[in-house]
Amino acid sequence: QWNMTAVNVEEAWANGRLGDSGVTVAILDGGIDYLHPDTEGLVDMERSRSFIPDPDDILVGIFFPGRELFTDIDFHGTHVASTVASNAILAAGVTSKTTLMAVKVCNVFGSCPGAAIFEGFVHAVDNGADVINMSLGGGFLKKDFPGYVSVVNRLFNYAKQNGVTVVVSAGNNGVDISHIP
Repeated sequence: QWNMTAVNVEEAWANGRLGDSGVTVAILDGGIDYLHPDTEGLVDMERSRSFIPDPDDILVGIFFPGRELFTDIDFHGTHVASTVASNAILAAGVTSKTTLMAVKVCNVFGSCPGAAIFEGFVHAVDNGADVINMSLGGGFLKKDFPGYVSVVNRLFNYAKQNGVTVVVSAGNNGVDISHIP
């Protein structure tokens, strides 16, 4: 796990910095498998929620009967969550005591509808998230989607006004987005 070395977690762990259950990180993604060995006991079941209806609700019922609708079907959200906080059974997380909030805004096909993202984002802020993690991928140019960018800016300002830090993925393409026209 080269990423742990890149952020110097060994030094933090050696100094007893293992996270704090009083800190909540909302994972806006495809849900979290709250029974996975790395995330079990770390997910706040009361504040977690799905904003993705069918087909995910149907698939959760078929493949994971009795599970909460925010259950992760394709593992991406669980992978992201366990990178933040983990029981270190299969993979180490940056912390081991931070509380996770599953906010399912992406379906099993990787589609993350804007309405689900916006609703999930507000839910996370309104339900006490200290940090919102958005590893959703994709991109959009302001010139092509000015109204969308305006809504995103309003959401980020809402988070800031409520003391919430927002972390977004840089993507996997190695693109310098600072120089995109």
